[in-house]
Amino acid sequence: MNTPASAIAAETPAPPPVSSKPAPATPQPVTGKLKVLVDLLQRPQGASIFDLADATGWQFHSIRGALAGALKARGYTILSEKLDKVRIYRSPPPAPPRRGRKKVSA
Repeated sequence: MNTPASAIAAETPAPPPVSSKPAPATPQPVTGKLKVLVDLLQRPQGASIFDLADATGWQFHSIRGALAGALKARGYTILSEKLDKVRIYRSPPPAPPRRGRKKVSA
């Protein structure tokens, strides 16, 4: 028995709405090879794409995708600059959480 296309479309559930959540204020912890990337990026000298590829075994496009996607989505700030024709990537360590109460000025 053939079912009309309009009946099939009516039975198919709509995809869930896409969430546009902002990145968290403090970076979420990472594990595995992402942790290796974060450790290298937070060194004072940063890391080149070659350093990151050697440490993870990933191809360059996969590293760039992890930097732009997975790490930024977890709240990490990724900085890059070109020194002597080599791009260096850095991620400043997250600021420690502030403790205590805010001062109230009179």
